[in-house]
Amino acid sequence: MKFGGAGSGTWVTVDSTDALNVNECTFMAWVNAETWDGTRQIVGKSIHGGCTGRRQYGLFSAKGVLKLRFETEGGRADIDADLPATNECLHVAFSNDGEMAKLYVNAEIVAEDAVSGVLKSVDDPLCIAQDCENRITFLLV
Repeated sequence: MKFGGAGSGTWVTVDSTDALNVNECTFMAWVNAETWDGTRQIVGKSIHGGCTGRRQYGLFSAKGVLKLRFETEGGRADIDADLPATNECLHVAFSNDGEMAKLYVNAEIVAEDAVSGVLKSVDDPLCIAQDCENRITFLLV
């Protein structure tokens, strides 16, 4: 799939199912960001596209970092890394084995940390390539 650039209004929303309310997960995508300013969500299990926080998990840029967030019964786990390059096709991925989460850029671990507790179970959809203002400023290929 290829999502348009700035202002395309193109993203994917997957309705919530039991299969998406997981404690262990892996996600990967190829992205080509024009900019990382503001909040740019790559993926999130949240009703609002990530604007006021993810209710289960998400991968996004915010406040100058690439952020992997998990909301667990034990609290929030934020795992931050330097923002990747812009105008370059990059492979981004994360994994969570239920205890430790890892964030990858181009197959290299750029951040990792413990995730304590079971992820919250929510009815929010899985949103891919949707940011706060429903504007996309990167290509997801």
